[in-house]
Amino acid sequence: MKNNSEKLKSSLLSVIIPVYNGEKYIKRCIDSVLANDVNLEIIVINDASKDSSLTILQEYGNKINLINLEKNQGASNARNIGLKLAKGNYITFIDIDDYIDENTYSKMIGEIVKYSADICVCGCVEEFVREGVCKNSKYELEDKVYNHSECLSEYLLDKISPGLWDKIFSKKLLENINFDNSLTVAEDNLFVLKAFLKADIIVTISNRFYHYVQHDSSIMHNLSDKFLQFGEVINKLDQNDIKYLSENFYDEFAYFKTEMITRGIHSISINTNKKNKKQAKILLKKLCTKDNLKAIQANKYTPKYIKLECFVIKSFGVGMHLALMPIYKTLRRWSKKNG
Repeated sequence: MKNNSEKLKSSLLSVIIPVYNGEKYIKRCIDSVLANDVNLEIIVINDASKDSSLTILQEYGNKINLINLEKNQGASNARNIGLKLAKGNYITFIDIDDYIDENTYSKMIGEIVKYSADICVCGCVEEFVREGVCKNSKYELEDKVYNHSECLSEYLLDKISPGLWDKIFSKKLLENINFDNSLTVAEDNLFVLKAFLKADIIVTISNRFYHYVQHDSSIMHNLSDKFLQFGEVINKLDQNDIKYLSENFYDEFAYFKTEMITRGIHSISINTNKKNKKQAKILLKKLCTKDNLKAIQANKYTPKYIKLECFVIKSFGVGMHLALMPIYKTLRRWSKKNG
């Protein structure tokens, strides 16, 4: 019977990387993955990039498994292709403009092996390119082992990030789990929730290994009607999963549903400027229905500053909400700082 050290050495990690016009960041990302001392299978899906991404990727030769798509079909499709090809005992994802520390994967797989866990989650650092600053993610993780109920509750309450990139999954866990190609945003929220629903043991580590780089050019930093998809995540769940969550995690699931709406509202709001303000108001009105606002305000887990925003929208409209965004940001920072 293999001990933990032998299991770690014999384990294969499949790293799935979708690429679309990533010429500026490819080398930093892939080189950071290659610097990890574990058995790696790097699957890179070039999603019909229009820049020199393909040329740069071809330079890596047999160090990566390169799949070149002739037609752009989005990150969800690219990741699904990676999942089908993955041969590893474990699977992880990384975005092409991000990077990791050199000991990330060996540490995380070591924790999975040690505790026979289904998922390992690490901390991350957020790097804002325009501001030239780095900030610790709001998700403050402990070195901890969670059972199924504990970890699912933490995830639903947004105490564990919804991202793909800070997690390593056992391949067995991801059987029959795919990305929803109809979603352009929040597809990671849905995928991770499905994985957490199946997981028995999840281990978190406090180390901030992952560097999440945010650019103004990303989809999350440009106003789009795709932000409305946050409100569609719940409808994409299997009815049996909805029933299970409603019966066993009623309050937490109710918060998760309102949190999805809140994410959509905030994504629209922070990407509003003088030129797109009219479009922003139209989008906000679609999410800020009476029922949605009432549900957000009624939930016991909703922070007070979010309830205040809902009160403003209900009383004075989305225009006033947008005008008060600078004040809201100050309130959020104060609220997080003071617990």
